Amino acid sequence: MDNNNIPITLTHPANLIAALPALLGFIPAESVVVVALKDGEVLCSPPATTSTAISHTASTIMDTVRRHRATSVFIVAISSDDENAMQKALATGQIAELLGLDVNSVLHTPSCDGPHGWTNLRTGDS
Repeated sequence: MDNNNIPITLTHPANLIAALPALLGFIPAESVVVVALKDGEVLCSPPATTSTAISHTASTIMDTVRRHRATSVFIVAISSDDENAMQKALATGQIAELLGLDVNSVLHTPSCDGPHGWTNLRTGDS
């Protein structure tokens, strides 16, 4: 088995958030992260975009994800500015849906550098 492709199972939003630093190669902060899936496997995770810049880059990111034939995405807002990050993440989810992508979850967490709470912005689960 190739050591760079060791399968991991992400069955819970907390698992996904905890895996973000490994997927990205750094610990994102004050960012919106898109994790693209194809057939249930992580296809790509474009570099995290600052929560202030996502308004300008979301369409480009989602178009790139779609061109790579992703079928669904998870969107994670990582920010201590809850209201702004939540609005940006939900807007990014709407762009993904307009481009024909299935949005599995839109999540928010204040940080992914340790155990922190999270909220699914669409369902209210936390």
